[in-house]
Amino acid sequence: MPTSHPIIAMPKPARAKPGMHYTVSIPKPTTHNFEVQVDLTRLNGLMVDLRIPAWTPGSYKIREFARNVSLFKASAGSRALRVERMDKDCWRIYLNGAKAVRVTYQCYAFELSVRTPHLDDSHGFFLPTNILPYIEGAIDTPSTLTI
Repeated sequence: MPTSHPIIAMPKPARAKPGMHYTVSIPKPTTHNFEVQVDLTRLNGLMVDLRIPAWTPGSYKIREFARNVSLFKASAGSRALRVERMDKDCWRIYLNGAKAVRVTYQCYAFELSVRTPHLDDSHGFFLPTNILPYIEGAIDTPSTLTI
């Protein structure tokens, strides 16, 4: 005689959200470049896409802030990771098993406007939407910033 067994559905454990810590530094203000470091933690999957917004709330025009980004690199410890520019404001990082990644790049800032970043030897300012990326599909990722 067949025996029946109740089916018990086990919920999948919740995945921890990735973490992000931004560090913005100004080692040489006369070059008009902010140095940006992004430390990503608790990553899963084969890749992660980072995107810099193209506009700022309250400004009703596409600004293309990513045009100011240069020297975009990613690493896991001492190992360089492959980075591919997917479109004008998105970079794909191939994790190759890494759960924590450090991204570094420069952001040129020499347009004196309330909408864009600016840096010279007398002062500097930026809006996070101008120079800091977010994880595509996870814009609500908790983050911290050190300047």
